Amino acid sequence: MQNDYRLNLRFRLDNPKEKQAAEYLQSLHGISRNQFIIDTILSYIEKQNTKALTIDDIRSMFKEELKAVAFVSVGSNKSNTKELTEKEQAENIQNVIEDLDMFD
Repeated sequence: MQNDYRLNLRFRLDNPKEKQAAEYLQSLHGISRNQFIIDTILSYIEKQNTKALTIDDIRSMFKEELKAVAFVSVGSNKSNTKELTEKEQAENIQNVIEDLDMFD
């Protein structure tokens, strides 16, 4: 039994997408074209097996990321370096979450 599987690729240079792919492969230096193609195929397979993001997934990611962010409203002559209290931070987070809920 042979240990290799070989595949020959043909790129039609009159097709813009195929030409772009061929030129990119030709420009690779310091990386095996074979390894690049293998990594690309495996990445594509992984994306196919990954569920699509829902609006709830996106909202959850935003909520998680915004937990560590402090929001300060800009006043007329107030400094933007004011430290927020924990209560103000919690209110800001809640306001942002409520705003995100508008995108249902």
